[in-house]
Amino acid sequence: MNTTTRVKLLLKIAVLISSTIAYLAFAEFEPNNGSLTADPLPEAKLTTGNLSSATDEDWFSFEITEPTTVSFDINNFDGTNNYWNFSIKDSQDVTYSSVETGYEESTELTTGIKNSGTYFLVVSKADVYLSEQYNLILSASVEVSGIGTELNNGSLTADPLPEAKLTTG
Repeated sequence: MNTTTRVKLLLKIAVLISSTIAYLAFAEFEPNNGSLTADPLPEAKLTTGNLSSATDEDWFSFEITEPTTVSFDINNFDGTNNYWNFSIKDSQDVTYSSVETGYEESTELTTGIKNSGTYFLVVSKADVYLSEQYNLILSASVEVSGIGTELNNGSLTADPLPEAKLTTG
């Protein structure tokens, strides 16, 4: 291997390592069992945590400044059958969306949020308490067309349906 090839290879490895370190940047800290002690949740960073008991909850906060589609990619990287509830809530403890994980390797939790403010992702035990690690990544997009937003529970707050576009909610 000549010097130029070696330098290029080392540069590629350095870029891979630095991008991996930037990506793997956050773990939850106790106590974070409610909205007042919630850990701020970084966008696009792998976040890990675990529940220390069957009654433990992990709360993470994130800010919304304009109508936004919020998605959490929840992954079961270690291959165990982990059971958790993941819920998106507002500061009034209203649940916007939730999902229970189980045998699947990957789950997505998505909702549209119209109003600015502080919101929370709450992780709690599901039917079976396991102390294994959970992994999640927050992503946000200002595109909310075609996504059901909360609270859209009546005619005054109904979401308009876009023409010829698949809508989920």
